[in-house]
Amino acid sequence: MSKIDLRRARAHWYVQQGLAGPMDATPVEVVERTGWLRTLGGADVYLALRSRLPALKRIEVDAAVGAGRLRVSPAVRGCIYLVPERDHALALRTADVLSRRRTARDLEKVGVEEAEIAAAGEAVVEALEAGPMTTRQVRAAVPDEAVRSLGEVGKKIGMSSTLPVTLRTLEFAGRIERVPLDDRLDHEQYVWRRPAVAPDLDGLPDDVAGLAGPLAEVFFGFAGPATLDEFVKWTGLTKGAAKKGMKAAGLVEVAIAGYAESAWVRASDRAALDEAVEVEGGVALLNFADNYLAVRSTPAAFADEAHAGRAASSWGRGQKPLGEAGYLHARAVLDGDRLAGSWAWDPDAEAVVAEPFDELVAARAEALAAAAASLTAFLKDEVGHARSTSIDTAKSQRQRLALVKARGVL
Repeated sequence: MSKIDLRRARAHWYVQQGLAGPMDATPVEVVERTGWLRTLGGADVYLALRSRLPALKRIEVDAAVGAGRLRVSPAVRGCIYLVPERDHALALRTADVLSRRRTARDLEKVGVEEAEIAAAGEAVVEALEAGPMTTRQVRAAVPDEAVRSLGEVGKKIGMSSTLPVTLRTLEFAGRIERVPLDDRLDHEQYVWRRPAVAPDLDGLPDDVAGLAGPLAEVFFGFAGPATLDEFVKWTGLTKGAAKKGMKAAGLVEVAIAGYAESAWVRASDRAALDEAVEVEGGVALLNFADNYLAVRSTPAAFADEAHAGRAASSWGRGQKPLGEAGYLHARAVLDGDRLAGSWAWDPDAEAVVAEPFDELVAARAEALAAAAASLTAFLKDEVGHARSTSIDTAKSQRQRLALVKARGVL
């Protein structure tokens, strides 16, 4: 097993993630090359694409969604992602297989047989022959006896009626599909419709062990070299299944000094990793949970050692030193490939505010100010807001802004 240092690995990740300079690619190709994008009902999915395509127009992304070249789909860990059309079937099958045990358990708790869900499914499919419908419209269109309330027992487990699981079952089977209202990605409003072209699910494995290999090819394609734990974190697979998938993908093992004793990379990327050199790069303002940072064990791998003790809000884990944080609840500032600060939206001034951890030299400070002004214009003119999720508020934005102004990490 060969060894590389962290700076070389980081230089490789930086180029691999399309952040070293504007990509010569379409939005679809960006997602294919740099990884599936979480959709949280906010602006961040657009921000992720714009970080790689500075001249991006929102309508380009929406058009790709409307044409089906980019798909909003359940995927790893049951989360909703923006995936390229080529990976849509894999994302669906993964979400299906990983949710089956819990779904079966929940249905047993509320006393619902699979036959009832199947019958409800036929009623939904028939109703959708009339055209796309929201969930509420579907409920109104199917016969009363086709879908029923599950009462207090159902409410306790988050299953108020048989309709959600029916829609999910049909979606996993490729019989219906969800499409964002108006093809926009900055909300969580969907319509259901019969697919013009059903996803090709026939050739995919129907079990966790079989899916681990294809998932490893996707993940290590945009994230390698990466560790077993990072692959598990992204997929939600068990370590046993993940190891089998990594073996099936034919990965090559490397050590990253100062980061991981054992990491893995695609054989086809091994030479590029050896040849990676530091790129000066520019100043970039990343989205929340950008793939450059979020798939790693710790964001501290991207920051100067002097900032390892800096207070950080680790997503879902409260305040921790940066060196111990997992996901950052932050929109990050990059100076080249380094995590160098954070930014937030000022809802009162309607502007991006970006603060570096340390004072930047004049040229970089000017670049950061220009990047903030450019992103302000994009959010105001192209997206129309800067919410990070569908339920984000001005109050939350002000709280994050206060941390940024204190030169902290959100």
